[in-house]
Amino acid sequence: LQAFREFAPTSAVRLVARTPADRTTMFGSILPAEFLNGSRLLGLELSLATPAKARLLVRAIDSAKAKELAASLQNEPARWLTIPGSDFRLSAEPPKVEQKNENLELHFDIPEGAARLLLQRLARVQTAVP
Repeated sequence: LQAFREFAPTSAVRLVARTPADRTTMFGSILPAEFLNGSRLLGLELSLATPAKARLLVRAIDSAKAKELAASLQNEPARWLTIPGSDFRLSAEPPKVEQKNENLELHFDIPEGAARLLLQRLARVQTAVP
């Protein structure tokens, strides 16, 4: 959880989802369901410079799933980083992936069209007020 607390306060967008319902609500419109189902925690940090830059933190179900995700993100980035229901990918290149146990940290540049769609979809997210 410390890595999630270390998101830069100057980032334009910072999201953290800890529960299955939050992961679906906050990330379901921008990441494939298979990605959501393989994780316990997700965090996203965006800088809206040109190009937009993203840091995605993932706590996988276990270290084996993290290793599988890390390899698959390198070998099949389109499978994991295509925005659902669109032809836009969050990254044109395989992301830089760092793995430590069940934790993954991804860094990538987001193409302009994908960044616009990502922001449009995030703007429509409705979260429950506690």
